[in-house]
Amino acid sequence: MKKKNYELNYKNLIEYINDIAGIRVVCTFKDDIFKVRDIIRNMPNTRVLKEKDYINNPKKSGYMGYHMVVETIIEYEEEYIPIKVEIQIRTLAMDFWASTEHKMKYKTKAKISKKDSKKLAWYAKIINKIDESMMKIYQKQLAK
Repeated sequence: MKKKNYELNYKNLIEYINDIAGIRVVCTFKDDIFKVRDIIRNMPNTRVLKEKDYINNPKKSGYMGYHMVVETIIEYEEEYIPIKVEIQIRTLAMDFWASTEHKMKYKTKAKISKKDSKKLAWYAKIINKIDESMMKIYQKQLAK
């Protein structure tokens, strides 16, 4: 809020900040991501404000996941207040890649080279292929 020059009060926090609370849901398979998304869309007292599908449209970095910003109601000092919550939904494989990439890019002092950034994007594609293959094996098992 300071960066955006908002006065520091709870009304501005609620109005302008989309991730007062954040939730990451980690699923075993990619199909589960869309099942969780649909459950969230149908939750009572919850309104979906924004969705970003990085599963079908991965970021240039290779990042994959499904992001939602939802509004839900909380009770604060005997008042019912809508708050925004950011929800990230990804598979175990996507979470492994994203957590590792984040640590390498943002938690070290040295900047990552373009060559290594390209490698990370390539690894994301490989991990996605493994993710897809594992899901197909699982789906075959279910069909038996």
